[in-house]
Amino acid sequence: MKFDLSRLAQRLTEAAQRADGLDVTVSNFDLILSKDGHGTHRSESVPFASLFLSEPDVLAQALDRLGVAEAEHGQ
Repeated sequence: MKFDLSRLAQRLTEAAQRADGLDVTVSNFDLILSKDGHGTHRSESVPFASLFLSEPDVLAQALDRLGVAEAEHGQ
């Protein structure tokens, strides 16, 4: 299976800009994004494998579900 590292890097860079202010933690298998702290029912888990095996940008989708606005370009 071919993989586009540049595309992954771009997605991670964009997510990092959007995730400013979120708690980002990891478990054995997931990247966990939490808004307003843990235990507030405002968290999204993204399985690490989905970052590599999913065509859609699952990290951006998780940020969308948390209501995090897209970062403005040029900041």
